[in-house]
Amino acid sequence: MGADGCPGGLVARGVTGGYRGRVVVRSVSMRAEPGRVTAVVGPNGSGKTTLLRLLAGLLEPLEGVVEACGRRLSGLGPRDRARLVAYVPASAPRGLGQLVEEYVAAGRYPLWGGLRSTPLGADIEAARRALAGLEALGLAARRVGELSSGEAQRASLAHGLVRGAPVLLVDEPTSFQDIRGRLLVYRALRGEAGRGTAVVVATHDFVLAGLYADRVVVMSGGRVVADGAPGEALTPRVVGEVFGVRVEWVEAPGLGRLLVPVEPL
Repeated sequence: MGADGCPGGLVARGVTGGYRGRVVVRSVSMRAEPGRVTAVVGPNGSGKTTLLRLLAGLLEPLEGVVEACGRRLSGLGPRDRARLVAYVPASAPRGLGQLVEEYVAAGRYPLWGGLRSTPLGADIEAARRALAGLEALGLAARRVGELSSGEAQRASLAHGLVRGAPVLLVDEPTSFQDIRGRLLVYRALRGEAGRGTAVVVATHDFVLAGLYADRVVVMSGGRVVADGAPGEALTPRVVGEVFGVRVEWVEAPGLGRLLVPVEPL
């Protein structure tokens, strides 16, 4: 869906939330624009996953509002919400006996009419295209339970991509990937943004965020501490304070300046 089909992209205004009375995310306001990759960056425990669940409408905010394509998520039913926002959790599927292509195709369930609960031929073809975009088509005929952690993670991302939702939220999509797999994942996310999707990726890898994101939101202690273009939000001071590491600028031919971690502080 292009930007015209999702006015405003994804917007959070003063969102506070957490679990069972424990506040994890506090007063977060941010915007993810159609056609752009927004990276939510922070160390473990900074509130990234909780924020993504709030942005997906899976958690009800204690305060604040989340809107997708101009519609307030709290006023939508699960299927309508899932048509607007696809959420890919950090934990990849394990132990499922179904074929990978069937699992991926089931990501299109919000688009199915009536009481249908199984994918049709068109859904399987869409699943194969999503897998091919991640160079994972060879997994299509395997069982989900037989996959390695990295393979299962790419299948999970394909499950989210196949829906074609105007907003895509992805939590730590490279945690089980080797170096090449990480680049394939971010290439796929950039391609999805190129089709007009508002892509939000939560990650602790500020190097890849600096390479592939259009906008970076840095979190610490459940709050936003920096928000802007990668070169503005990811500075040695911010990264040092948030991650507790010393970083240095490195000139990379064809890529510009990159922040590289050197040692713990």
